[in-house]
Amino acid sequence: MRGPNFGMRWCVGSGDHGCWLGTYELDKQRAIWRRRQKGGTALDVGANAGYYTLLLSRAVGPNGKVIAIEPDTRNAEWIRFHTWINRVRNVDVVLGAASDRTGTATYSVGRTPTTGRLIADGSGEAVSAFALDDLVSAAGSDIPSIVKMDIEGGESAALAGATRLLAARRTTWFVALHSAEQADFCIPLFRRYGYRIAGPDGEELPREYDKTIGEIVAYA
Repeated sequence: MRGPNFGMRWCVGSGDHGCWLGTYELDKQRAIWRRRQKGGTALDVGANAGYYTLLLSRAVGPNGKVIAIEPDTRNAEWIRFHTWINRVRNVDVVLGAASDRTGTATYSVGRTPTTGRLIADGSGEAVSAFALDDLVSAAGSDIPSIVKMDIEGGESAALAGATRLLAARRTTWFVALHSAEQADFCIPLFRRYGYRIAGPDGEELPREYDKTIGEIVAYA
């Protein structure tokens, strides 16, 4: 009903009600939209039901490409449904999770479809795991212009598997940080690769950043 996804079709109940209203994380939506690059490649890492997948699809245009990565089979089906009902043809859905290496990992579904995460104790279900470097290379895709990442505490592992993408310094990263420990890893890592760090409002974070910040934008 508003925002960059205005006019797209969405199944009520597949995600937060803010999705069909268009108010879901509106500042973040607008920040991604400002960084859009027609014809580029974008990654939606932790795509959930596909809200940002639709946004990125519109942002890169019909000549661009979106890779949506989601380990929860229920969510992956929602992504496929939402791309189908909106006649979106520039999205590839990858069933699996981003991690530090390509192989397998253990996934805990979580209390809700939005809170699943990779775990180390082996008590969940086995899923495919992908290093983002390997995923982009295997897809024959350009280095993504945008990566949106929201993976419930797995962001440090995902970035550890994306060193080639980080070194290229051609990507704007929108990363949800789920703990002070993740902030302690991710923000210094981006800075070592020469990225600047801002909040979704565009204000650059000082070196003495507030570890309670939940969202960062890293750009070269």
